[in-house]
Amino acid sequence: MEGTDLRGANLLDADIASTDLSMTTGLIQSQVNKARPNVHTVLPPGLRRPAIE
Repeated sequence: MEGTDLRGANLLDADIASTDLSMTTGLIQSQVNKARPNVHTVLPPGLRRPAIE
């Protein structure tokens, strides 16, 4: 997904498990919080996976 601009993308319940998003642009924490990452999801610097409830 290198170079993909995720600015404004609706990631509500998006399955981003095991996806490398490290080279995307425009991704913000609130988008990650609404998606479904797992421990293998790689995020851009400054973002973190939400805690699993």
